[in-house]
Amino acid sequence: MGNLNQVLERLCTTPLSPEFRRGIEKEALRITPQGRLALTPHPRELGSPLTHPAITTDFSESQVEMITRVHADVDECLDELTDIHQITYEALERELLWPLSMPCAIPEEDEIPIAQYGTSNEAHFKTTYRYGLSHRYGRTMQAISGIHYNFSFSDNFWARYAAVTGEEDTQLFRNNRYLDLIRNFRRLAWLLIYLFGASPVVCRNFLRSDDHGLEPMVNGTFGLPSATSLRMGPLGYQSAAQANLNLQYNTLNEYAVELSQALTKVHPAYEALGMFEDGRHKQLNSALLQLEAELYGTIRPKRRSVGGKRVLQNIAENGIEYLEVRCMDIDPFTPIGITSETVRFLDVFLLYCLIETSPHDTIDSNTRNLSNQLAVVHRGGNNGLRLDDTTKRRNLESWSTELLASIENVAKAIDRFNDNKEHVESVQRQKEKLQGTRERPAGALITMLAQSKKSLPLLGVDLAHRYKAMLAHRGLPKSRRQEFQSIAKKSLIEQKSVEQQSRGSFAEYLDEYFSLPLPN
Repeated sequence: MGNLNQVLERLCTTPLSPEFRRGIEKEALRITPQGRLALTPHPRELGSPLTHPAITTDFSESQVEMITRVHADVDECLDELTDIHQITYEALERELLWPLSMPCAIPEEDEIPIAQYGTSNEAHFKTTYRYGLSHRYGRTMQAISGIHYNFSFSDNFWARYAAVTGEEDTQLFRNNRYLDLIRNFRRLAWLLIYLFGASPVVCRNFLRSDDHGLEPMVNGTFGLPSATSLRMGPLGYQSAAQANLNLQYNTLNEYAVELSQALTKVHPAYEALGMFEDGRHKQLNSALLQLEAELYGTIRPKRRSVGGKRVLQNIAENGIEYLEVRCMDIDPFTPIGITSETVRFLDVFLLYCLIETSPHDTIDSNTRNLSNQLAVVHRGGNNGLRLDDTTKRRNLESWSTELLASIENVAKAIDRFNDNKEHVESVQRQKEKLQGTRERPAGALITMLAQSKKSLPLLGVDLAHRYKAMLAHRGLPKSRRQEFQSIAKKSLIEQKSVEQQSRGSFAEYLDEYFSLPLPN
């Protein structure tokens, strides 16, 4: 297909950035003014977490999840995320939103409340899934929060890209190109963790055992001086059971069949947990993965759900619709956890991953990807850290410099028809981190802790109070506030409707759900 610059030259003949589509999901723990986990129910003023399209809960009843719609414009997307934060804060009264990925001042495991969604079978399904997660991984790990960045290309983009490659714009073409992107992303996700990781330390009470490998650091925190994102390491969303899964993203059918096995084959350790406790389901099933959503990783292929089909079956039959980037920590230096600079860099990075040559996955490449990720998680700030490329060991700084030069060429192509250089500037800001003229978020957080002479819980509470005040002073049109109030009321009505229409026992509901076919 030609080299990167040739593809860019042919692809970017008209403005390209309007062809990107993105949505953001941001999780945040509700906390008390003293910084402890709020044990109150999800505020009714925010509507029903079962049916509200923009404000729901993740694992815990105390963990708000804020979801934007799909946007072609970066600023509109972030404006909506800011609106959702503002509306959420207004409903919290004295409570705050914890501004970091790793939780602090959390209670004992069994006191962390699991999210509740009502009395319908659908609600029980969602809560039971979370009970399964708590038994498999622990509630503390599940209380970790992050940013999920959902990304796709427009139909017009795909038509242009197909013309450049000489192929026909079919769903098969889109599937294969999205898989190209996924493979490159998994290979290079360490760069995002290095540049944007913001969880180098944890509170002492987050550590449930002494087998953690961390060091005591500033003001009562534990971490590693050169860590970037402990959220993306063994203390976070890493699963020893899933480590042997070795999913490969070479063809959609190959991926779907392998994932189907993980969703259906009994896993001995989870079978040993049992299915019931005190008359209640402990988990949905004893497979390696209860549901597709339990698959951890830096990126996932996605498709909006269609009634009557499992998520994976829908993707296998109808194709990949968008991608979910899952390796982004909450940025503690901004009220909403992510900036326009970061979003634009993600867009450029994702386009680079699409059009750069994408080696096929192998068992060896999966091992190498994970090894690089964990090295950067724990030692990304070490000068001279070496990572595994396909055939050789490479210095992180020199490899990053080379990657950012290529990514900057993509940014220049995107900005070619713009009145500004926002994408180029987003890349240049990342180059400053590499050059040491700008601190990476992980280092900046450690510096802030040291300079403030405060513990992580106190620093987090100070930031949360600051962001709540900033959002309170931000204007929100009356019509926009009324729109959110209307959505909340509608969601409560919809939840009641779901409950009234719920038929049969929960066991029958489960049997019906798990009888739905999966690829084989």
